[in-house]
Amino acid sequence: MARWFGYRHGYEDLTRVFTTGLIWESFEHLALVEKELRSEIYRYEEEEMTPMDMALAIRDHERLSITAPNKLGAGRNQKVSFSGSTSQTIWMPLDKPDVLTANYELGERFISSVASGGAFQKIPGTGVFLADYKVEGKVVLDFLRQYQFVERDGVYGPGLDSEGMLDYIGRRLNDPYNPELTKWSVAVAGNLTPVYSSTPVSYGGLQVNRTGRSRKSTEKGYNIGVLTESEHLRIDLPGRTGDPNDDRSEQNPLLLLYLIAKESAPQTNSTGREPLFKDIAVENQKDVLGIAIVFPNSKREPDNYFGQ
Repeated sequence: MARWFGYRHGYEDLTRVFTTGLIWESFEHLALVEKELRSEIYRYEEEEMTPMDMALAIRDHERLSITAPNKLGAGRNQKVSFSGSTSQTIWMPLDKPDVLTANYELGERFISSVASGGAFQKIPGTGVFLADYKVEGKVVLDFLRQYQFVERDGVYGPGLDSEGMLDYIGRRLNDPYNPELTKWSVAVAGNLTPVYSSTPVSYGGLQVNRTGRSRKSTEKGYNIGVLTESEHLRIDLPGRTGDPNDDRSEQNPLLLLYLIAKESAPQTNSTGREPLFKDIAVENQKDVLGIAIVFPNSKREPDNYFGQ
């Protein structure tokens, strides 16, 4: 501290602080948190409010904890950020054929609508069709709001927080000063060659080879494991290797639609003999539309906010 404040007037340009990138990032984050908290506290004075009237929300961090878990009390996530993440539907309502059908038909109408504004190009060496233009964010958000997700509470575990995700997309799109997620890449992902039939299925005007995913029945619901394939996460960017968010603009998320064949083999239990999927009647089995979203890094909302 003595050295930090010991420079005489006119020698300020000689001040140097050597540290690591990790410490610098942590210090920058904590300084921002303090600035935001002070700004919120000033609001109490200006608006003659107290913490009972308006609880503070604290910016969270992927590595630094706000406080010890046993001291959080009634604190919970108030504003969830999906910056730099990939969200995918791994829990499916496989025992609700009406929901599966509604989602499947919704996706087909959406793809037809996107195709009416341009065209889909098949990426060589893949089974992926990519729209040759960027789709308006509000159009994609309208589609996502109609898609029937398995509720996070319904699976008692790490289901997709669809409500938080839709809120996040809406906030970023409607930011009056710095909107993000305005131009979406849209792709339909299938196999390169047919697996479950000799011919592809027609979907929104595209000829798609359906994919296969394992189906596991649990007391929480039906889980398909991992939906996405790593090479698909950069399918709309130059080069298909590396981090999905490298070179991705904050305006340009990627929406992937997967057609999962109803013939997909169910996962067996530890004996290897009895299918865990046996409790779903054959006539209820439908082709399934799964979706995944690759979110770019947000410049305006990179972190969650935690509060009461």
